[in-house]
Parts: sequence; C-alpha cells; structure tokens
Amino acid sequence: MTIRTGPGSADAKVRVTNETYGRILTTNKHFHQALDENPDTPVLLWNCFGSYSGVRNNESAAQVLHDTGVDRDIYSPKPLVGTAYGSYEVDGRKHEFSALVVDTSPGARYMSGDEPFAHYPAPRTDNRQGGDTGDG
Repeated sequence: MTIRTGPGSADAKVRVTNETYGRILTTNKHFHQALDENPDTPVLLWNCFGSYSGVRNNESAAQVLHDTGVDRDIYSPKPLVGTAYGSYEVDGRKHEFSALVVDTSPGARYMSGDEPFAHYPAPRTDNRQGGDTGDG
C-alpha cells in the first residue's frame, strides 16, 4: 500500500500483513462510507498479493473484517485473477487506473475449483448457511 508520511511529504510504499490490511480497512472512513452507501452488496477484498501463488492471504483480512462487525460476504481474487495498473495522459492531465484481469488462456486452471474468487461468508447469526469458502 502507499502511505503519505506527513504533510507535504512524498508517498512511501510499504507492505503490511493481510491481517493488518484488514485492520486498516476497519478504521478507514472511506471504506465505511462505501459500506453505508451500498448496504446490500458484498465486499471485494482486492490487494496486490491477496492470492499470490495460491496462498489464501486475504482469509486473515476477511476474518478481521468479520470480527470487527463487517457483516458482508467477502470475495477475494484467486491466483489467476491479477491486478493491472497503468496511467495515461489526456490534455496534460495524468490519469491512473487499476483493473482486475483474469487469465483465460487454454492452459490456465484455477487452483481451487472453477471460481476465480474465494468466498468468505459473512458470519450468520441465524440458521442460514454460509456459502462456499473457496477451499476447493
């Protein structure tokens, strides 16, 4: 993630554990604003290394979110879903973008079933059953 270390300072790129990433989200006002504005939608937990090399790193971030009251299903990309970043300039103004990309090459195989996303169901306080956790 990129952080600003102080007023007028440059951005610094840092790596945090996925558990810490979850804790950062729980205190982020923009994250909570998005939850409030979209009350019936799941969360897409998207970060640079969430499913890198098949490791289910975002499971710990999802657990932190659920433990702190985020009562949404959480989805996280599996290894064949990648992150693409780029920038372009229009009329002298730089624009940056990020996107999810899926490997659809003929030899590509998902490591955990056929779904491109792991599913971390919201904790259920009633008798409803959660969905597939994507464990394969």
